[in-house]
Amino acid sequence: MASIDELTLYEQYLALADKLRIADEDKSKWVCDKVATAVEARNRERELEDRIEKERKEHEIRVLTLKETANHSDNASGGGAATEKPSKKPRFPMFNSLVQDIDVYLENFSRHATAAKWPVNEWPSLLFNLLQGSRSLAVIIERR
Repeated sequence: MASIDELTLYEQYLALADKLRIADEDKSKWVCDKVATAVEARNRERELEDRIEKERKEHEIRVLTLKETANHSDNASGGGAATEKPSKKPRFPMFNSLVQDIDVYLENFSRHATAAKWPVNEWPSLLFNLLQGSRSLAVIIERR
């Protein structure tokens, strides 16, 4: 059974066939071929739109699932910020015994390291790199 759209297409192609002066014996076949081609094109377009919509919905579901999984893993580990790795190089100035007091320097280092989430067990090696120089080490040894 032909739809209203197909009938409209048939009438449009019939009018076009008349304008193109297609012979009566060929006109019916030509119009039917054109209508069939147009209907097939519309069906393919609808199928494509349906597939795009289906894929869009599947993508939304995947994104929501990933977000849910990420939120779940963050909650299970106590939050995402706690799992951050410390930076490789400390962004903290070297100790200068001529200008700075070692106790103040160590207190500032402690605050900075805590804020940067450096593991406490790595503080000695980080401090050792910042306290290089015989004068710095001498001040530390002298104070302790």
